[in-house]
Order: sequence, then structure tokens, then C-alpha cells
Amino acid sequence: MKAAVYHGTRDLRIQSVPEPAKAGPDEVLLEVLRGAICGTDVSEYLHGPLFTPLTQRHPASGHVGPMILGHEFVGRIVEVGAEVDGLKVGQRVVPGAGMWCGRCEWCRAGRTNLCARYYTLGLNEQLVFPEIQYDSIESVRGLEISIGTTAKNDEQGRALLQALGMPFRREG
Repeated sequence: MKAAVYHGTRDLRIQSVPEPAKAGPDEVLLEVLRGAICGTDVSEYLHGPLFTPLTQRHPASGHVGPMILGHEFVGRIVEVGAEVDGLKVGQRVVPGAGMWCGRCEWCRAGRTNLCARYYTLGLNEQLVFPEIQYDSIESVRGLEISIGTTAKNDEQGRALLQALGMPFRREG
């Protein structure tokens, strides 16, 4: 499949990338329906790399090298691992792209953004469009959209709501 791959300041290349692997036992595979470009993506392209680990391995994700940017999207679950509960194929979700350990003091207190192992898919770790594979399903769980009127059945609206909702994130 083709993807726009970030290689550095103002260097975005359309390249062939591998199809995602099958979902593991505790993973879900999503088909990305719509994606949004946020200010972080634009800053990376124009002035980066700021957060994208192009030359030095990211301490939490382990990624180093060119990357497919993009971490705000809406998707449909196309495969559910055998150990995943509460999610089903066909379910539409607006996942957060943040990944955390879930075991440290900060995670247990609900402050996952302070986890020493925190990283963002599509910024600090590879994210493949139009389908992605999660290392963990925690950022997908419970995020099925059902908020009414204009965005309820509109993937474009859902992706926009995810991007617009970031300033209103509850901190605990």
C-alpha cells in the first residue's frame, strides 16, 4: 500500500509500505476511515523533527527512522484478537493515539500522560494508514462514538471532533 512517509523538514515522500500484520491476541486491527492533520503534524513537517525519532531511538516506543505521521483519526475494527473483550468487528471507534504502561504509579492514578513509557502512535511510533495495528487496545476501549446530530454517522466529523476535543482532555 502507499503512504506519505516523513523523512525530515519539508521532506514527505509517497512510498510503498507493508500491509499490517494480523492482530495479535491482545490487539485490534483498524481500518482508518478518516484522518485529521493537527498542528503537531504541521509543525513536524515545517520545522521538525521535533518529536519524531528520525535519528535517535525513542526511549519508550523504540522507533527510529522515517515515519508515517498522523494520530487523529476515526476507524472501524476489522479484526479482534482472541484475548480482547468488549470490542467487536465492525465497531466504529475514535481512538486516542497515546500508549502507556498501565502499571506505574502515574498510570494507576489515571495520569497516563505522565507515564515514563508514554508515547504517541503516529508521532513517536509507526502508524500505518489506511489500516493500523495497536500494540495495546487500551486507547480503543470504550471510545465508540455516539454523540448525536452532525457527527453521529459522519466519519469526517468524527475525525474532526477527535482533533478539536484535544484541548478539552480531562486531566483526572
